[in-house]
Amino acid sequence: MHIQIIDNFLPKKEHLHWQHLLTHSDFSWYLSGEKNTVEATEARKKKKEYKNINEYIQFTHIFYFKDNKINKVNSNHFPLIENLCKHFIKKQKLKKLNILRAKANLQPRIQNAKKYEHNTPHVDFLDDHMVLLYYVNNSDGDTHFFKDKKIIKSVSPKANRLVVFDGKLVHTGSHPIKSIYRIVLDIDCLF
Repeated sequence: MHIQIIDNFLPKKEHLHWQHLLTHSDFSWYLSGEKNTVEATEARKKKKEYKNINEYIQFTHIFYFKDNKINKVNSNHFPLIENLCKHFIKKQKLKKLNILRAKANLQPRIQNAKKYEHNTPHVDFLDDHMVLLYYVNNSDGDTHFFKDKKIIKSVSPKANRLVVFDGKLVHTGSHPIKSIYRIVLDIDCLF
């Protein structure tokens, strides 16, 4: 298991642009399909397997996705995702990076939640892929990584922090308890 954490990932100006964009009243956020971080049927099933699951609403903005081998740009802001990926390619000295899906998640505070509670553990795709998880704001609401249904590592949201990990690693976020919201960019890719 390899989880790479890169602090101060983007130049300050670009990071501040992301913060402004995703917190501006004109930005389009959409209530997640089943009003949870995963499908309701998956959440119910996983509650039998994992302790401390606490699901709550999540808002998303999908920038890009592949559906039945069709590439679909879903947002006018997709060039910003491409630029973030170019920074990653350059810093990691990669030749290329293929995006499978890119989205933003906004999780509002759950005031009565417990610090040990988290969302439903999952993988984004069953096929091989990597995840770039970019924290837009400082917040509580750690990201947890699991092995054998136990947390093996937790990463705290820190503005301008990028976490890179194998997409087959079971993981989940947590809604904030103290902060008003937690915003992350979630980019599933191949490189």
